[in-house]
Amino acid sequence: MYISQRIAGRPYLTNMGNKILIFLTVILLLPASLMQASGQSLVQPNIVLPKESKPAVYDKILENISKVLYDEAGNYSTISTDAQRYLSTIKTNGSWDNFTYTGGSVSAAHLDRLKTMALAYTYRQSTLYENPALYTAIVNGIQWWYDQDPDHRNWFYDQIAYPQRMGQILVLMRNGAQKIPVALESNTLSRMKSKGGAPDQGGSQGTGANKMNIAMHWIYRGCLTEDQDVLEKGVEQAFYPLFLTTGEGLQHDYSYLQHGQQLYIGGYGWDIVNGMTGVALYTVDTPYSLANEKLDYLSRFVRHAYLRVIRGQNFMFNAFGRGIDRPNGSNQAGFVILLERMKRVDPAYATIYDTAIARLNNSQPANYGIEAVHTHFYRSDYTLQTRPAYTFELRTVSTRTLRNENGNGENLRGYFLSDGATSIAVTGTEYVNIYPTWDWSMIPGTTTRKGTMVTPGQWGTPGTTAFVGGVSDTRYGVSVYDLNSNSTQAKKAWFFFNDEVVCLGAGIGTTAGTEEVVTTLNQCLLQSDIITSANGGVVNTYSGNNTRLDYTGNLEWVIQGNIGYLLPNGGNAGLTAKPQTGKRAGSINTSGSAADATKDVFSLWLNHGVSPTNANYAYIVVPNVSQAAAMQEYIAKNSIQILQNDATIQAVKHKGSGLHGFVFHDAASRFTHDTIGIEVSAPCLMMIQPVKNGTLKVHISDPTKTLSRVTVKVSWPGFTGTKEMTVDLPTAPELAGKSVVAWLVD
Repeated sequence: MYISQRIAGRPYLTNMGNKILIFLTVILLLPASLMQASGQSLVQPNIVLPKESKPAVYDKILENISKVLYDEAGNYSTISTDAQRYLSTIKTNGSWDNFTYTGGSVSAAHLDRLKTMALAYTYRQSTLYENPALYTAIVNGIQWWYDQDPDHRNWFYDQIAYPQRMGQILVLMRNGAQKIPVALESNTLSRMKSKGGAPDQGGSQGTGANKMNIAMHWIYRGCLTEDQDVLEKGVEQAFYPLFLTTGEGLQHDYSYLQHGQQLYIGGYGWDIVNGMTGVALYTVDTPYSLANEKLDYLSRFVRHAYLRVIRGQNFMFNAFGRGIDRPNGSNQAGFVILLERMKRVDPAYATIYDTAIARLNNSQPANYGIEAVHTHFYRSDYTLQTRPAYTFELRTVSTRTLRNENGNGENLRGYFLSDGATSIAVTGTEYVNIYPTWDWSMIPGTTTRKGTMVTPGQWGTPGTTAFVGGVSDTRYGVSVYDLNSNSTQAKKAWFFFNDEVVCLGAGIGTTAGTEEVVTTLNQCLLQSDIITSANGGVVNTYSGNNTRLDYTGNLEWVIQGNIGYLLPNGGNAGLTAKPQTGKRAGSINTSGSAADATKDVFSLWLNHGVSPTNANYAYIVVPNVSQAAAMQEYIAKNSIQILQNDATIQAVKHKGSGLHGFVFHDAASRFTHDTIGIEVSAPCLMMIQPVKNGTLKVHISDPTKTLSRVTVKVSWPGFTGTKEMTVDLPTAPELAGKSVVAWLVD
């Protein structure tokens, strides 16, 4: 489980006194060769601190921890006010009347209040600094918690939430005019040891973000008890997840997986950034400071993955796992505090972090400083197209990865989130808090039997097909999803260019059910009037939230919320703009608000009918278009040519750039168009870009991750005869599925 506490920072004024610390040179070696995959033994570093340096090291780390806690605590006027309120309501036995301390679901709110009180007691700017009554209340609160010994049915609380908070409270109180009584502190630390778990334990608890979160309170305990073994293990295990793996954790494409092969760039990825930057600041100017190689891994994850899945202030909806419907859970404004940390630990990229901070604090628009990048995360079956004008996200699942999970009563209706789901964002506000009102059988991008629902498996469910992947040249790309889910089949493909994304589907059919099969182009918040063109160019504008339109092959394009949708082949379509009502509790989650939530929602879909056979679709997403004239201008460019769209081959040409994209589902099929002919020895993805002097730049990938090579035969305008080449593909587990580049020369 993960939590996300985000609070604003304040300047730090220490009351600990200045210390001049002289350390003998000690080298911490954590080479990549020692970074074993999860579940394997980890070589311990052999650090021997000279006796006279040990207290200085513990004191320095405690000072660093305190500085981070004080810097990031927020407004001390507010903290003082909150602490005074808690002081006025705490009972003499150390409890609060509005909390329950027994049963299997005791919250950590008691400890959160004690931490606020500890900040107020030990910080000079607080109006309650060194207040004797506040000190007594804190001690009583710690004693009450110890005596009650709460136990939670969710292991996360016993091993992470409780001991992390308690460790921070004890660290803060070391700075107080009066210290926690020795016996109480000792007993509390012993409880943290006995119930807090070990960062190297087996299972998911001992991997990735979970490992790091447990290691954090080992660092607190190691310094408070001056236990070198505990401290070293805490630091080592906290930094351990910063290596590239094919198990849970940071991948070679810089995506992040947790709970098996399941995408979690957000959520657990936030924990990684939070924990790693925290420990890096805790250990600065000590022998335990973050090694350069590990800093590079952290930096690349933040810059190449985490920041790119945020548009404006909000996550793309498939980036943070089962937490998708936590109230305001997509909002990443609080990530600013971690980017401020990144500027300190990774100053080489401070400009990039400052640019992201400007977007997150809303002082600059969502397009500010955005690079034009296309990334297919081949380890995670996830594709991301970022442009200054928009961000487009695609989530798929294969036999090698897991669907978006159901866990701890969350995400009960998110099964289709991995079935080719797409989110399209210009401002980043397009889906904010829409989820209680969503029709979860019509998630954007998916092809489904309308109205049917499947509950996601606990902690993730594997996909059912292997031909799932993408090819990328880092600016453009092609992705594929062989859909076979909920008795529905389709060959789905996406072709990513600069100003548009071409979305194709073929071979659509069902093996069960009497529901209509639909492909949903979008289901998002209604953010503007709706403009449509149909019946040979008749343009209409629809205002308000009471629109229902049905088209029989005659819809040409639609605009809503700065996004255009072009249907080059028409198709039977449905469109609504209406209030939709739902609730969290008992619907998409087992807990949360039971009150009805209502949002004005825009939905657009193509209807393939009941029990279709070999149906297909084509639509083009044109972001950053808001007026009919702009859409008509785009259409007049005639940039896109769909060359083939069936169950054997899907192919698209961008006329302006000459870039061709291909999905070869069937190696027995030869692609032919005009004077172009292409044959492949195995199903694959390919992009061909003509460059100077008649040379072709070819990018190829294997979505199945099973091929060692593929042979390609190409006939091309200007070539003399057919050219043949055999391209070696990466086969190592950490690289299989990655795009490779080759050149064809006449």
